Amino acid sequence: MWKFLIGGDLLRSRQRMRNAWIAGFAAAAINLAVALMSYLSRDPEGHPLVSGWQFAFLMTEAALLAALSWGVVKRQRVAAAGLFLYFALSEAAAYALGWGNWTALPVRLLLGYLMFQGMRGAFTYYQLTHPAYPEAPSQTNT
Repeated sequence: MWKFLIGGDLLRSRQRMRNAWIAGFAAAAINLAVALMSYLSRDPEGHPLVSGWQFAFLMTEAALLAALSWGVVKRQRVAAAGLFLYFALSEAAAYALGWGNWTALPVRLLLGYLMFQGMRGAFTYYQLTHPAYPEAPSQTNT
C-alpha cells in the first residue's frame, strides 16, 4: 500500500530530506516576515493590520514550521510527515477560507511538493537503514 513512498536510493533520500528542510525553513521565514510586516504596518487610523492574537498565531506557526524542519534535519520520519501534513492542511484551510494569496500559490505548491518529497526521503532513509530483522549479535562463551 505504501510502496509508492519508498524508494531504493540512500543518496537520493538524503537529497530529498535536505530539500524539504530548506523548504520548511523558507516557509517559516516567509511566515515570520509576513507576521512582522502585518503587525508593524498600520491602517489609516493607526491600528496594526493584525491583532495581537493573530500575530501570536503567525509567530507560533513559524516556530512550528522551523521546529519540524529541524526534525527533518535530524532525519526523523514523524517530523517529515508532520511538516508536510501541517503545511498542506494549513495552506488548504487558508485558501478555502479566502485568506490565501493567489499570486503566491505557485511558490506554496513548490514548497509543498518539496516537503512531500522530503517525507518520501525520510521513509526511504528509515527503510534502508533499519532492516526488518536485524542480525543478532554473536555471543561467545569462554
